[in-house]
Amino acid sequence: MSFTSSLLEKKFSELTSSQQSVQTLSLWLIHHRKHAAQIVDAWRGEVLKVHPGRKLTFVYLANDILQNSKKKGAEYSKEFSEVLEEVFEDLYRVADSTMRQSLDRIIKIWEDRSVLSQPVLLQLKSSAGQGSSVPQEPPKKKKKRKHTAPKSSEPKPALAPPVKIKPPEPEVLLHHLCELETATAADDQIRLQIASLPDDVQSIAYVDSLSNREAGELLQQQVDDASKLLTSYHVRLDQEIEQRQNAIGLLQAFIGEQTGQQERVQALHDDHKKRLVHVTEVHTHLRSHLANLPDLSQLPSFTDGLAPLPSAHDLFA
Repeated sequence: MSFTSSLLEKKFSELTSSQQSVQTLSLWLIHHRKHAAQIVDAWRGEVLKVHPGRKLTFVYLANDILQNSKKKGAEYSKEFSEVLEEVFEDLYRVADSTMRQSLDRIIKIWEDRSVLSQPVLLQLKSSAGQGSSVPQEPPKKKKKRKHTAPKSSEPKPALAPPVKIKPPEPEVLLHHLCELETATAADDQIRLQIASLPDDVQSIAYVDSLSNREAGELLQQQVDDASKLLTSYHVRLDQEIEQRQNAIGLLQAFIGEQTGQQERVQALHDDHKKRLVHVTEVHTHLRSHLANLPDLSQLPSFTDGLAPLPSAHDLFA
């Protein structure tokens, strides 16, 4: 489907707060990221004019776009950075306590995941009157203490020592990191399939409205297909989590080894620097000493005009 201003306006008007609606529109907008400047400008206009109850939905849309378009390019990050300060000032001006907490949480997510640059994040925090950091969520009420049985005095078994990972070769580490470039979370096609699942398979209320067996069997097939899709995606995500944990371990081991190497090289550098200073001092002192020594070739000859000394043969002949 080609991109037009009227189509964009229509899609914005049809946007709802459901996750499916947000993700579907996000994927479509990421696909048309070459129009990012026009899209973000239109998004800004929508956020500023819609009813306060719909404003947060457009923020969720921006959040989905920013986080899922990072690997495809910086178009949206650049364009949103230009308008977010103005938008968030408007949002905090009309926000109630619940909406404010949601906005604070989104800023915190962007900060933790480095979605936006620090200057932009500081602007957003300033818009909320937050100073240098996003305020923490209100503390949870303490639960009443329940009477529990006394703890056993038996010593707990010692925890097994953490497994030490051998530092990988650079080529091996690079291979693991490159595999993550095509990880499951970046699979737009399956995310679009999941976002396009009908509401019927996600709502128990729809089951109660079924009036005939044929409709029930059709829904059963749709639910089975959706279950297989989600189960498969869940398994792949589990595998990706394991891959990323493995990559984190390899990176930590590699960084630890490089840090140790750097410390050893730094110590070697400092030691040889001291030696160089000593050798330079000796060199300077030697040149000064040599400059003060007499030049024997310039001294007068003490044997000029004198007869040669007699030899031993002449003395005892």
